[in-house]
Amino acid sequence: MTDFYIEHPEQLFGKPKRTIGDYVAQNGILVPRRFDSLEEARSSGLPVLVRSEHPQDYAGVSGLLHSFRLEKIKVGSSDAEIRAKLIGRGEVGNCLYDQYCVYHRLDRDELEQGVSFSLWEELGGYNRFITEDSAIQGRYHIGTLGWEPGFFNYTIVEKENVIESGMHLPEELRANLDELIGFYEEVRSLSNFDPKHCPIIEVQTVNGKNYFLQYHRGRDAEQAQFSLERPPEKGERSAVFVRGVTPPEGIVCKATVFYGFFPRTGLKRPEQDEASFDFQGWHMLTELLIRKRKAQIVVGKKEKFIQGVVGEHDLRSKLFKPGVSLIIENKEGLLSENEMELLGKAGYKTKQDQTVNVWIIADGRKAYIKRV
Repeated sequence: MTDFYIEHPEQLFGKPKRTIGDYVAQNGILVPRRFDSLEEARSSGLPVLVRSEHPQDYAGVSGLLHSFRLEKIKVGSSDAEIRAKLIGRGEVGNCLYDQYCVYHRLDRDELEQGVSFSLWEELGGYNRFITEDSAIQGRYHIGTLGWEPGFFNYTIVEKENVIESGMHLPEELRANLDELIGFYEEVRSLSNFDPKHCPIIEVQTVNGKNYFLQYHRGRDAEQAQFSLERPPEKGERSAVFVRGVTPPEGIVCKATVFYGFFPRTGLKRPEQDEASFDFQGWHMLTELLIRKRKAQIVVGKKEKFIQGVVGEHDLRSKLFKPGVSLIIENKEGLLSENEMELLGKAGYKTKQDQTVNVWIIADGRKAYIKRV
């Protein structure tokens, strides 16, 4: 099967969030109330979110535009003024939007014509995402944010095994895990979606009920065909976390250490890269390239990264959109500080991407990486 909206993007009508929300609701699944006009939203007396909409949102980058509460819009504001706020014109600005325009060599005003918004009731409760692991059938990743400041939880559920990171999941949510997984599978199985795909679905859980918020494209299922049971060999580093699978012989790829591309100038725009460390932290460049990557290498503390995945779209993309994602806690054995300095200077001087060759093997649960 194929995804109806990939085959017919025009059927999203330029508003992927609203269109998909309406479709899911038509199939008897709970969705927050949507409003057809500012007047209807204001007169409802309910808390309302102004959610950004852009045609690329369904299968493109995440986090391109802002969303905000309706109360932040003055009565009588024009659609153009609201679009400007979604983009981030004014006090704060949106560097991700600017980088998107530079990369695609688009005029900011030209791209703005595709920006619109939809109006949704803002629910309380817990904001969550859920996705099935692309390499291990029946293994689910669930992130939860609470309204109380600083609350986050990351849970992996596989049959009877529940692994938590961050704060302990409230008992009512822990008891709701099977129901949440059933909710995910119900949405995923709707006829307009490809059931072999592992989407990242945003959910709001309120008083034990799950409400659909958004369907993000993730990865097609590619289940592991082997088990990596041996210990690491000489030169191999063990990942502390992995999502995704390689062939049994592993993969060799060029991993970008520094890019010759600079977002403000648009020089040496990379069309794709095989793998990346993303040391330069250009989130939009990562979003633009991530789906084509064979591997994403994250260097840092596992707990800190996982916390970020729960609350930040760009880190969630790093974990679930490339072929394989792995976390190593330091660069030891892969890159020295001296080599990093030399590659950084070379990238700035030559405007050429600076890469190193790495070999990665992963079975969905365990992964090793080494320089080759």
